[in-house]
Amino acid sequence: MTRFYLVLLLILILPNLSMATPLFEVDDEFPESTRKRKGLTVEVPVSRYYPTDTQSALYKVLKQAQILTANVSFMGRDGVPYEQHDWKNDSDQANLKVGIDCSRAIWFAFTRAGVSYNPQNDYLTTSEMWRQNSNMSHYFRSCSINDLRLGDVLVYRGGGQGHTVMVLDPKEKLAWGSHGWDKSNQKDTGVEVQKVLPTDWRFWDKYSMKLKACWRHQDFTQSPVSQKVVPTELGQYPETHSQQLSGADLGEKTRYTLWIMRNEMFARYGYRFKNRELDAHFQRQFWYQPTHLDSDAIFYHQFSEIERSNLKLIYQYEQDRIAGKIKPVKKPPENLITLDPSPEDDYDYPETATRRLTRADLAGKSKRELRIMRNEIFARYGYRFGKSDLRTHFERKSWYDPTTTDAAYLYNHRFTQIERDNVTFIRKFEQD
Repeated sequence: MTRFYLVLLLILILPNLSMATPLFEVDDEFPESTRKRKGLTVEVPVSRYYPTDTQSALYKVLKQAQILTANVSFMGRDGVPYEQHDWKNDSDQANLKVGIDCSRAIWFAFTRAGVSYNPQNDYLTTSEMWRQNSNMSHYFRSCSINDLRLGDVLVYRGGGQGHTVMVLDPKEKLAWGSHGWDKSNQKDTGVEVQKVLPTDWRFWDKYSMKLKACWRHQDFTQSPVSQKVVPTELGQYPETHSQQLSGADLGEKTRYTLWIMRNEMFARYGYRFKNRELDAHFQRQFWYQPTHLDSDAIFYHQFSEIERSNLKLIYQYEQDRIAGKIKPVKKPPENLITLDPSPEDDYDYPETATRRLTRADLAGKSKRELRIMRNEIFARYGYRFGKSDLRTHFERKSWYDPTTTDAAYLYNHRFTQIERDNVTFIRKFEQD
């Protein structure tokens, strides 16, 4: 009887012992399905985060990071490709052509910017970067993920491997570096900007790859853009600064009013307008003080969340007025400071922006008239024409302000669907 109970006890205990064992082990190689992949490549330029002081250490380092990211002479989408190698070629160009890994990309950005990395500016692997007595401690100070800033260097280690990135945007969880892969599984490797997924800086690609160090360079002590205090009563439309707008606030406003309303948001922070009409309008405002700040610096570093949200909503309503429909555009430009022309009455062919044309609209027009009609759509968005006759024609218009030669960008990202359809329709008539 005693033997029976002993056997029964062993039967009950042994399975539990076997189930409990893994809880006390460290599994550095999680199965693929449980990996916590962190990086998803995003089309965000490093230059968006340049500080206004072009002589600062932060600006110089970020500029080197942007050069590596945009070095498309080696690859199409990314910059310099990802590759671990000994860096023994005669020149930086020859070494970069082979590729660059994560820790060397950080080293390259600092040393080529002329910013001290360590006493000898030696390259450090991730295993040499994270310890408290690391050579990083000569010019870098320890920081915390609870107070991440632009330019902070994060070092991860786990399972005998490591990874390091530079923080670009703590709020949006954007990191810069040379990555061996991303979450898209499209072999998208190399120097790029990635969004941290999920939004937790404590781990990188798997649970074992833990954050071991956060370093902040001693010269990165100031904010990239000092916050400008803006009184809420400035301008004709102070509500864009102080409260969340809704459709009820914008529903009755004309496209021209919306245009002024939106650009007034940038004027409060001193944006220097290239559009002649906007410049003249805001120069008449007693409070307007143009500065050196560009639109990206204002949108990403000066605007509050409320202002960014309001800007997008106003832009959508502007596009509604153009298209004559309620549905907003799907992909507006990110900072939405556009140089849209003044009221539609100044155009020769305003209908090309408000409705789809018919054969009756084009019947009887000469090929020259059709050509002018089609190109006026581009001119309204500031296209700089190469053909002298078109350039001469539109330079006579008070609203024309040439700012770009990228027709494809205007067509794909600025035009409404109605405008794209009308360009195609007019061109077909020109060719008949």
